[in-house]
Amino acid sequence: MAPLLNFGICHPLFEIYRYLLFLKLFLQLQDQNMSTSKHQSIFLVALLWLSGNTLASGSGDIAQQLDRLNVLGSVLYIAAHPDDENTQLLTWLDQHRHLRTGYLSLTRGDGGQNLIGSERGASLGIIRTHELLAARKIDGAEQFFTRAVDFGFSKTSKETLSLWDREKILADVVWIIRNFQPDVIITRFPADARAGHGHHQASSILAQEAFRAAADPTRFPEQLTWVKPWQAKRIVWNTWLRFLDSGDTTSDDQLKKQIGGLNVLTGKHYGEISAKSRDQHKSQGFGSAVNRGIRREHFAHLDGTPARADLFEDIHTDWSRIAGSSGIEKKVRQLQKAFEPHHPEKLVKPLSQLLTQLRQLPDSPWVNYKRTQVENLLLQVAGVHVESLAEGREYAAGDSLQVITEVLTESPIPVAVRLLDNSHQAGQQPPADAQVLQPGEIARLNTRLQLVHTDQPYWLEKLDSEYTWQVDDQQLIGLPVNNNRAQVHIELNIAGQLVTVAREVQHKYVDPIRGEVYQPIQVAPPVTATLDAPVYLFNHNREQAITVRVHGFARISGQVRPVIPEGWQVTPPTQPFHFEKSGEQQVLRFTLQPPATASSDDLRIALETGQQVYNRGLTRIAYEHIPVTNWYPESRARLEKLDINISKARIGYFAGPGDEIPAVLQQLGYDIDILNSAALVANAEPLKLLQHYDSLITGGRAINVDADLRQLLPVLHQYIEQGGVLVSQYNTLANLPAGGIGPYPFTISRDRITEERAAVTFLQADHPLLNHPNKITAADFNGWVQERGLYFARDYDPRYTALLAFNDEGEQTLHGGLLTANYGKGRFVYAPLSFFRQLPAGVAGATRLFANVIAPRTE
Repeated sequence: MAPLLNFGICHPLFEIYRYLLFLKLFLQLQDQNMSTSKHQSIFLVALLWLSGNTLASGSGDIAQQLDRLNVLGSVLYIAAHPDDENTQLLTWLDQHRHLRTGYLSLTRGDGGQNLIGSERGASLGIIRTHELLAARKIDGAEQFFTRAVDFGFSKTSKETLSLWDREKILADVVWIIRNFQPDVIITRFPADARAGHGHHQASSILAQEAFRAAADPTRFPEQLTWVKPWQAKRIVWNTWLRFLDSGDTTSDDQLKKQIGGLNVLTGKHYGEISAKSRDQHKSQGFGSAVNRGIRREHFAHLDGTPARADLFEDIHTDWSRIAGSSGIEKKVRQLQKAFEPHHPEKLVKPLSQLLTQLRQLPDSPWVNYKRTQVENLLLQVAGVHVESLAEGREYAAGDSLQVITEVLTESPIPVAVRLLDNSHQAGQQPPADAQVLQPGEIARLNTRLQLVHTDQPYWLEKLDSEYTWQVDDQQLIGLPVNNNRAQVHIELNIAGQLVTVAREVQHKYVDPIRGEVYQPIQVAPPVTATLDAPVYLFNHNREQAITVRVHGFARISGQVRPVIPEGWQVTPPTQPFHFEKSGEQQVLRFTLQPPATASSDDLRIALETGQQVYNRGLTRIAYEHIPVTNWYPESRARLEKLDINISKARIGYFAGPGDEIPAVLQQLGYDIDILNSAALVANAEPLKLLQHYDSLITGGRAINVDADLRQLLPVLHQYIEQGGVLVSQYNTLANLPAGGIGPYPFTISRDRITEERAAVTFLQADHPLLNHPNKITAADFNGWVQERGLYFARDYDPRYTALLAFNDEGEQTLHGGLLTANYGKGRFVYAPLSFFRQLPAGVAGATRLFANVIAPRTE
């Protein structure tokens, strides 16, 4: 062991800090009336960490798992969206208090925005689901969801609960409470306007209703086939010092708790762990700074028995809550005392004895949970590693899959292993064909699985309404992902204990940059057809080519038939496809001719094989921080025949994150270039290059995320002054330049119009932007999706002209949704209307208005 006082020469202050921290910890332990076993475990692990040595792999985790065995308390945190959760509190509850901790997000964040790609809607919901799961792997909590669809920003709980199926979402919250059985429920938000979002308010309202309803057997009695009524002890609101514009919601009469500090078993502060957890919300741009200190959390009582000093006061969180468990707590303390970090295998026999005692207890949620914890610990201390691997990554439903399961043991205790079929019941002695592994030996077990179903995310099978997913299987509700993915089950005999292990089948490969990578296998339909756009816009009678990417997951042949609405024409009417093996693709092109009159309908793709017709597309979501995931939406696109006058302008476009508008403008017939701000900044004469364009557009959030574009703003203002048109779509308050984004000052606010049918008032009906090249009327604001606009302007210079006014029901009228100002020979427009949603959705009126906004100045 390296000397404890090895301060080093690279980081002397840090070494002194580590040493003083060790002394403080040591003295605290001496002063406390702590069991010898826990005292020794913490002392030894702290000593190893502070002296600069690395613990044997897994020993710190084993020590934490041993600490968990004597804690039988649970807490459920409830909010509305991915990223709403207080990750530092979740981390502290799980990894310091060792409580079973869960996070219930009512939605999957499908109505939000995406800073890492172009995915929106259901695809974004998949990303944010897996980001939450990645976060939970770090902070230790469990993850749950309801069937609520995130439909974007909502100002009131009244609107939210009128759109969600309130009873269904309440039933989901009750179901999760009855399953998880939390002793304490914590809400992130209050039930009033301080929550800042209608979904936030609704999450608190539903949590408080469910607190009582979960205990009432007359509420949702259909659930009682699987669960029992459950009454949590209390429900509290986790208040805050500051949240957006809501101000301080803490007060002296609230329950206060100091959280944070150092986890000596990992050598990391809880703030470090929670920051890594929050960093997983990459699609939201939520990278966070590490907080290594202590902070105070506040809790306002909502219902149940009030707590005076601790969230869990008057709650039994030890083995006394389990009848017949006498002696288990003492046995766990003996395990802690006996634990040697460099020889965890010495715990195999006593853990086996503990498991025998637990298996003799009657089944109950806590007993079953603790059995699982002990079984997992037994695998850890025995040094058992199990993985089930397939050669390929993508397969077709109906395939037979060859899987190799590798089992390795590093313990000096022999381990017997055998494969199980799905009908196996644990508790029987392994048969003679079980393979006995010696230390360091690897067993390779071959099995073949029949892949019956695709791995379509279960909540995407059906949409009950625009605002609620339909899930027919009660036992799926609340789960983050499918529970029927391909698995291999094996039975291990460790020191006489039979432990069943299930492993999801993975594909493993080596990436030159990332190294060894594991990905879950994907099970797809035998053939898919994916259109290259969700919406096709046909301006006037202009025909357009569409691309269909046909992907084969099996040996299959047939023909692709576009199913078109009446009045449309397609050439050719069909095209053949043929695949010899999985992974092959064909790219087919068809030409669509619109009808003479305006039309709005759907194009569908049928894949006819003679025996069956398939109609699913393929959407692949691939980012390094989450597993690669396929899903299979219906192969369908919207066809919109429009009559929009467009200016013969050359457009330069600075794209924002996941920006889809340039592709829409190209469909309409615009000559458009995607501009590189970094290249322009590096150029000696950027203005000269920009003068080739009649109009320039910055996409949503482009100025927030692009430092080079911010540096280029003075040049863009010169471009306007010399006769150009600059249109800036919405930007948030993040990373705004000190001088603002326009040639005259205005403030970007958080103001938004969330009702897509909100009334519109024309403030300057005769203004050129509302008349050229298209006459804009109230009818052009019909059919908008999700919202009118966001981050409206406030406090704008009088040289700006506000063209439109909107108001949500019961809210003040907002004028900053479309501002314009002439500057020199040109024009600047701030356009925070949600064109980024409307144009990709094919909303005709919004597209007509955008054509006017980006037209060159003629007056």
